[in-house]
Amino acid sequence: MEGRERVGGRVLTDRETFSRPIDLGASIITGIAADVNKGRRFDPSSTIFQQLGLKTKELEGECPIFDAVKRAKISKEMDRKIAGVFDGILDMCTNKALAFKAASGGKGVGKENFGDTVKELFESERALQEGDGEKVEDKQGAADEGGEEVVTSLRQLTEEDLRVLRWHYAHTEYGCSARLNEISLEHWNQDESEDGAGFGGPHVMVPGGYSRAMESLSDGLHVRTKACVKGIKYGDGKVEVTCSNPDDEGDECIVADSVVVTVPLGCLKRKKIEFDPPLPDWKQECIDRLGYGNLNKVVLEFKEEDDGNVFWEQGSNSVGDVMMFGMTSESESTCGRFFMFWNMKKVCGSPILIGLLAGEAAYEAEQEDNKLVPQAMGVLRNLFHDVTVPEPVSCRVTSWLSDEFSHGSYSFVAAGASGDDYDTLALPVSSLVHFAGEHTWRKNPDTVGGAMLSGIREAQSILRMFSRDVATVVDDMMFTLDASKDLEEGEEEEGDGWEEEEEDIPKVENPKFKGEKKAKKQKPRQQKIVGTVPYLSNADHAQAKEEIRNVYTYFEMRKGSEDFAELMGSLKSLDGKRAFVKQCIARGDKTNYLGALKEKHLGLLNSWILEFADAPLCTDFICDFIRLL
Repeated sequence: MEGRERVGGRVLTDRETFSRPIDLGASIITGIAADVNKGRRFDPSSTIFQQLGLKTKELEGECPIFDAVKRAKISKEMDRKIAGVFDGILDMCTNKALAFKAASGGKGVGKENFGDTVKELFESERALQEGDGEKVEDKQGAADEGGEEVVTSLRQLTEEDLRVLRWHYAHTEYGCSARLNEISLEHWNQDESEDGAGFGGPHVMVPGGYSRAMESLSDGLHVRTKACVKGIKYGDGKVEVTCSNPDDEGDECIVADSVVVTVPLGCLKRKKIEFDPPLPDWKQECIDRLGYGNLNKVVLEFKEEDDGNVFWEQGSNSVGDVMMFGMTSESESTCGRFFMFWNMKKVCGSPILIGLLAGEAAYEAEQEDNKLVPQAMGVLRNLFHDVTVPEPVSCRVTSWLSDEFSHGSYSFVAAGASGDDYDTLALPVSSLVHFAGEHTWRKNPDTVGGAMLSGIREAQSILRMFSRDVATVVDDMMFTLDASKDLEEGEEEEGDGWEEEEEDIPKVENPKFKGEKKAKKQKPRQQKIVGTVPYLSNADHAQAKEEIRNVYTYFEMRKGSEDFAELMGSLKSLDGKRAFVKQCIARGDKTNYLGALKEKHLGLLNSWILEFADAPLCTDFICDFIRLL
């Protein structure tokens, strides 16, 4: 059931306004080749275009940045210097986040945001320069966190340097689709820092439009368009979905065995769908906590001159040979306004520029869309001051925040949230209401590929649910979540390498049971409930934990590879075997472990792959195997 008159959602190709199809929403395939060394798969939407035989255009070349005041390209030396300063600021922010985490004993999620931290850093620096003795101590703390070299660089920044630095801020706001003061200091880049996160290979655009992929996938399916879902009632083994009927004024009620909710996070935040009973607190709190931002575009098409050239290919600031170029802003308040333009002539051949609006500028655009085209033209005429810049022949301005079926662009980790919230949003409510979308895929949020993978995940889950016992399905889905909760809350011992376990099993707290306390010596574990379905027997849970403990003890004690056969033979669970593989990857280049595996144990490793090839949640396990091989 699709509320719009078309499929695709935030993938929207405009085929009417311009001479070539132009993507107004998602427009970049964020990786078209697997990167085995980093454990990254390719964006699955790239496969669709390969199957359709459609061309893509790789994003290549540099992105020159121009200064708005001097109306000239900044030098490569300055570009490298400010990029280094910005990287140093990121490092200082990371260290500050680690300090916050250490101060809290590693418990909970920090509420500090990226923007205020950067502001405090600069305020303390200015205070030191002006001789404010009261703030010297604060400044020294910043130096300790990031290093004196970055601090010295901050002292020496000119006004031009600051304009370029603010351009980097705007680019970060673009990547997160949020204002800097909304972004989590601790987890802002969790989708890049985690093992296997992100897609591999170059990024590409689609000259014919991204919507082709969504439209091809919907061919032959019964998709009800203009069917706006208003309510979902679930219980007693069924769901009832109420939606508008496009053929008359009344509503329609559809009864089903289960439902997959794929509406954007912005719609869930605004409670556009009424759930009966209401979503449990752990789910609603997660919806409220995770961030959902906004981005907008201004698309301008111009008429080519008789010789086939356009104004941005001429003059002292010619950018005809690049696919994108940046522009600084004279003030901090407008740094996200047209901070970058895409040269679509390099992509589709038509004289089209797309100006990007990020951060506060993306929100302001929703209120003054009639002023944006003149503002964009002002920026372009300032940059290309020595050539004639004509009025555009066609233009269009997006307003994704105002779109009733999206209410924004894509998710981000807000202050007070963490990557765990993506996993929580992916959890079903009972066995009836499932959730998919980019906001439920931790390793690739804010991408079309992540949304597609989440849909495949839920399709697999539902297929298994109707082909075998429901409790077994939930066993498969929830094992890692429950095991990691136990690791965080109890049974830690000294001297066995248990601290490193955090890197092997994702830290995902089961929100259904948030706040439970466990003693070190526990009574026999009771089966817990997710919705109404029990999962995990005591025996399976204890076995997996014991195997993981044995693996880490083995590697911490640096036992010889001659004992591999005994250790490998004792591992029966998926999690135990994955812990072994990950430890071999982490330590193999410093020991003789890989040599021993290659000489004696490839057959056993192969049997593990065959054993778990069709198991749910095995994708990361198989990726780790590929990295090991």
